[in-house]
Amino acid sequence: MRICLNMIIIGIIMQLFSACSMFSPVKQRDYTTYVLSGTSSLSKKYHSSKTLYLSQIKADPLYETDRMAYTARAYRVEYFAKNKWADTPARMLQ
Repeated sequence: MRICLNMIIIGIIMQLFSACSMFSPVKQRDYTTYVLSGTSSLSKKYHSSKTLYLSQIKADPLYETDRMAYTARAYRVEYFAKNKWADTPARMLQ
């Protein structure tokens, strides 16, 4: 009888602790997302018959990410913790 009572008490305690955590929830990182955008300052009146051919933009593999990179020391690239691009910079420029 004593063992059965202990098992019931342990079962109730396990159910209480499994329903809620004693630790604070894990915080998600809040990112600020940046987008490259521009507006054309040219009026629609000016038309030209010239054609401009552009090649595809190729970025260094180090910068082919949506994370914002910076350098504080020579030959060392670091990334911002809470800021990122909406897409890779090469794709946004394209």
